[in-house]
Amino acid sequence: MNIAPGWYGVSGTSDVRWWDGAKFRPILLRDGLPHYEKFRSISPVPSIVLGVLMALLGIGRFAISDDDPYAFALGIAWVLIGVMSLVLGLLGLVIERLPAPIHGPYLDPRTFPWPEQVEYGPIPPGWYPAPSKRIPRWWSGARWSEYVVLRRFPLPMAGQRKRQIATTWTVAIAFILLAGVGVALAFYGARLHDTSTMVVGVTLAVSFLLLGGILTAYMAYLVRVYTLPVVPPGVTR
Repeated sequence: MNIAPGWYGVSGTSDVRWWDGAKFRPILLRDGLPHYEKFRSISPVPSIVLGVLMALLGIGRFAISDDDPYAFALGIAWVLIGVMSLVLGLLGLVIERLPAPIHGPYLDPRTFPWPEQVEYGPIPPGWYPAPSKRIPRWWSGARWSEYVVLRRFPLPMAGQRKRQIATTWTVAIAFILLAGVGVALAFYGARLHDTSTMVVGVTLAVSFLLLGGILTAYMAYLVRVYTLPVVPPGVTR
């Protein structure tokens, strides 16, 4: 039995969660706005796979460290990241395994228009590229909705733009600081004429800058995804 995407109560709890048409997601409805749970991955399987790979890489670093403190520290970091990703994925998977809704949707006008909900207007309802064909947003016929399609399923975006902007800045600053640690390590190695320490410092600085740049660019793109368009589909300012 197909159940349309929407906000539904979870049996045996007081939670109202987003049902994407196939499974529940780690997204709660609170005061008319979606609340993405911080400690549950919204993409559990990729998180689990990444966690296992990172943990194995970290263990591998232990095996070839040869009492190198830098390799040992790097292995510890990879294992910790892997375990965290694995736990987040498993917790997210618990939500996706919840049984399907047995009651009707939770109708809160503040969450309208839902995907496929039609309203009278001059432009036909449908999924339009906002911001792109790969990530379309639902147009009800009269107004844009706060729902976009990500990885084939509709997800709510209301109220997430400010959070994403703050997260983007936090990630950018964090990686700049980490790169700064690498630069400081390189200068420390140069002062001691320790080539290996210099190489480690430069490698860390470049790695953190590249990774931070990629993550920041992706998160900045997500800000566009979360931004509600101000003009109807097909209209340019």
